[in-house]
Amino acid sequence: MPAGVPWLLERTPGGELAALLERPAWMADALCQEPRYRRVSFIPTRGDDVPAAKRICARCLVRQECYTFGVATRSVGIWGGESLPLGRPARRTPKTPT
Repeated sequence: MPAGVPWLLERTPGGELAALLERPAWMADALCQEPRYRRVSFIPTRGDDVPAAKRICARCLVRQECYTFGVATRSVGIWGGESLPLGRPARRTPKTPT
């Protein structure tokens, strides 16, 4: 993986990886990109702690941009605090934390 490409993109499924290598500027401000969250899975598999990822997203300043990007690229995983599974329509905006 080239230098500067975030760890999160390493686990992006299939052909979408090339499109994501030219990442939007807002990703630099994404809380999930901080080294302390590298062990949290934002593309969870069975047994992963999904609520932990969503708690991180709830505090992130770029939630809306992240969610919009996840929907636009049809990405799987946690984007903007929402689960985006394959084959399911996504919400127009992420839920507002209460």
